Amino acid sequence: METATTGTAITTTTTETTKAAVTKKRKSVFTKVDQLKPGTGGHTLTVKVVSSKTVLQNGRLVLQHLRHTRIAECLVGDETRAIIFTARNDQVDMIKLGATVILHKAKIDMFKGSMRLAVDKWGRVEVTKDANFVVKEQNNLLLVEYELVVESIINCLNISSDPATFIQGAFPEILEKTKEDFFSNTIIILRECADIIHERIKDIPCITCPQKPEGSMFVMVKLNLSLLEDIDDDVEFYMKLSKEESVIVLTGVAVGMKNWPRVTFAIDPPSLEDGLGRIKAFYQRHMLRRNKDFISNQFNAC
Repeated sequence: METATTGTAITTTTTETTKAAVTKKRKSVFTKVDQLKPGTGGHTLTVKVVSSKTVLQNGRLVLQHLRHTRIAECLVGDETRAIIFTARNDQVDMIKLGATVILHKAKIDMFKGSMRLAVDKWGRVEVTKDANFVVKEQNNLLLVEYELVVESIINCLNISSDPATFIQGAFPEILEKTKEDFFSNTIIILRECADIIHERIKDIPCITCPQKPEGSMFVMVKLNLSLLEDIDDDVEFYMKLSKEESVIVLTGVAVGMKNWPRVTFAIDPPSLEDGLGRIKAFYQRHMLRRNKDFISNQFNAC
């Protein structure tokens, strides 16, 4: 009897321990909207519904699999950002204006270059009590397409940058037949450009060059987001700079250095001067309001 009792106790203890371990393992880790990235899934988020628009009430009869399908595009978000959630069928009834919901095992789909949030059959939508935050609607991920740009850059970096085989085979002859003054002139131009970029960046407060480049054709610069009014990271800096000023820099995120853009200066000095002037103009346009007011007051005082 004692043996049987002991065996039962051990079994009970083991069962309770297993249940506790499973419960602990299944504890959800919540994600914020601004942490979402293309091609990811398994997210758990708490979001509020800002708006909901039905885009498909019943599928056309010619499409058998869509006959009873309902789809709504809902703007949801948290205190960090907003994003479009594609609600389907029963989810449409749950994602109502003003509701707070928990999205379990949510995934990111891409639609026309923008991220969309969705929950498929492997996840679920849970209506919960009202969350204590205000949705940051002005930071709508629907309006941001840079995630695909970052993904493309990363994918490009995964491809070998080595020259093609036939180029490697031609190198000895190319080097042999290239005149020495070509190399010396190239070095002179690079040295001049290194001086230009190191000095001119000092006139652009939002970026800092910690070290003058020596023996390279690019420089990593520190982006000071606290001096910019409407830019959240170096990727958004890259996107707006390229769109507004037609100046391209490499995002630090692509090389594992967030908010450290890479600026290449392997161009002729006049073009480099022009590009740095455009970056300065970009900064002046996006600098914090208090900085603009300070500069304006200084100018008026003069």
